Amino acid sequence: MPDFTSNLHAAHDQIQSLLSHIHSFPTERLMYHAPVLDRIYLPSLDGRNDDQGTEQPRIWRQEEVMGLKKFIENVEHHEQQIQSMIDSGVPPQEDPLPSVQGLETFWKVVVSCTPPVVGVRMPMGSDKGGSWLGPGSKGRKIPGSGGKRAKKTKEVWVDVLAAGGKEWIRIYSKKISHLLAEFREQDSYINSDFDSDSQVDSRGGDACQYNSFLATAQDLRRAASRAPRIPGAPTPNLSLWLTRIPSTPEQLSAEYLDPKSPVPEWPDNRIPQTLAMLKDWGVTVHHLSPPPLSQLSGHPVPKPPPPSMKINFDITTLLGLCSDVLHYPLPKDSEEAAKRSLRPKDQLIGKGSAVRGRDGTGKGKGKGRREKDAEDEEDEILKGQSQNSRELYRCILEEMERPWVEEFNDVMTEAWEEHKMLYGLTGDEPQVEFWATKEAAQYTFEALTSGPAHGLGAEQRRMKRMLGYEEGDVFEGSRYEGKEGVLKKLKVKIFDAGTRDSEKVERTEFHVSLEAISKAFLDEYYTSLQPPDVIKKSQGKFKPYILPNFLQSKKITAPPIAKITLPFPVVSLHSLCRGAREGMTTVMMGTATFKEVWGQCRWKVRGWERAGYNLAPCGDREKGCAAVMIFPYRVFGEGKRVRFEKGDYSYPNPSA
Repeated sequence: MPDFTSNLHAAHDQIQSLLSHIHSFPTERLMYHAPVLDRIYLPSLDGRNDDQGTEQPRIWRQEEVMGLKKFIENVEHHEQQIQSMIDSGVPPQEDPLPSVQGLETFWKVVVSCTPPVVGVRMPMGSDKGGSWLGPGSKGRKIPGSGGKRAKKTKEVWVDVLAAGGKEWIRIYSKKISHLLAEFREQDSYINSDFDSDSQVDSRGGDACQYNSFLATAQDLRRAASRAPRIPGAPTPNLSLWLTRIPSTPEQLSAEYLDPKSPVPEWPDNRIPQTLAMLKDWGVTVHHLSPPPLSQLSGHPVPKPPPPSMKINFDITTLLGLCSDVLHYPLPKDSEEAAKRSLRPKDQLIGKGSAVRGRDGTGKGKGKGRREKDAEDEEDEILKGQSQNSRELYRCILEEMERPWVEEFNDVMTEAWEEHKMLYGLTGDEPQVEFWATKEAAQYTFEALTSGPAHGLGAEQRRMKRMLGYEEGDVFEGSRYEGKEGVLKKLKVKIFDAGTRDSEKVERTEFHVSLEAISKAFLDEYYTSLQPPDVIKKSQGKFKPYILPNFLQSKKITAPPIAKITLPFPVVSLHSLCRGAREGMTTVMMGTATFKEVWGQCRWKVRGWERAGYNLAPCGDREKGCAAVMIFPYRVFGEGKRVRFEKGDYSYPNPSA
């Protein structure tokens, strides 16, 4: 019986080195970071005050690599077992090195493959996780089958789900000797007494060629074609990483070579035939010979792309650009800001500590109530104020600290310099175009014209000039008149309904995925408005998806005064969809609809991340520009400011 004591100590040294590499590896490099530029700062985990120095921008990214924690725990447990064997002093009965080498090889594949890595060691191919291809697919009846249920799809193990889910990797660790044994077994059947010519192999290929290698690939192909996917995603590509089979016979060890042959040859022609068949099936084969762990640092997270020079304004930004908060001279301090936005305590209705509704006399519901619960220690000055007053007050304070027009100018000026460097553009002044969907423009117009003009009508006038309803300068009378920067002579262009306005534009994969998910939700929303008989015909025998909560009629709140054609989230979806289609950066104030879309289960299908990376040739950034850029929102404030200056603190008529 061989003595594996020396190998036991070698295995322990190797697994400790592996654990050291795992624990020091920046897992951020495995995870997806969306091309979303979020300028709403959040307090850092160690922040103890409200100074901007303790605030950081929010990062829209992958939450975790599924199965990675369990894999690391398995490696740690394996190390403990080896240490226990060493402590016991009893020689191992089996060589401990191969298992440790297998763990190391697996980790090398994880850190070497194309990010983002969605998961490791996951069973795939069933209906788990939901699918945009068919909501009723799980256990559904087969048409024309007399009510029989569909056969459950067989699952297969995928070692690594890479490239955001677009690549399935399986590690094949069997030696050539294993394949040769399979071939010998097949030969014995062929040479037996039964008529081999009558045998039909339904597994795809000659009986003499079919083997465990091809069986693994075919199981993966079948599972990949049936597994649920996010909207717009392709069938995953398949990769087999061979750890013990070289790419050429020249790399074979002497035991497999014919000493009589003048040149190295495969010991069996069915080995290259197998590799050729895999290529015909579209399976990529990697012959693994990775470098030492010390040389593997993974792929760096791509640099955040700049915003595009063609900007798509979301409905929130169109409304915010008209806001009195952006244009009227700023107050000198918070006390003056309060006079513009908050009612004096003797003008409040109800209990002083009660949270008011949007700006009426009813109790606060929804967002206002949640805000109150989250701010038990809020300033005394805000207690009893309406939600609208609270929002306006906070917007004014934020505008005093971070003027939106100036910040937007700084961002676009910096982006212009990046575009000049990346694309060879010239000119000192940024060349920026501003666009919007017809739905966003219509919503903005309806929101500002369906009732009497607020205050002196400046917000309404800005809207009309911005959208081309009347001539004139949007910034006339603004505190930024003559200092508009990239917003000088602001005019928003409206997209044509059908055609793409940006030809051959580079897009990140997130643009492609965002367009697909937004369009899917829009299609379902408009389908839900059809008569029941039309919906039934369009859906066939399979039940339709249930609309996400933020699109359901019971969840969509209508503005108390304005007469709006389309609900706000639908309008915002149109903006996200069109901006993504054009490869533009959609600028939003606030995260309302985007946050809802981001969290939808159909964009978090098991085995998929929301997108992958479309890396540029240099590899340090993606092709294309940022898909979304988020700023703090700005609410209308002219009406309240003008009324409060006159001493009018009345509440709007709730029935108006």
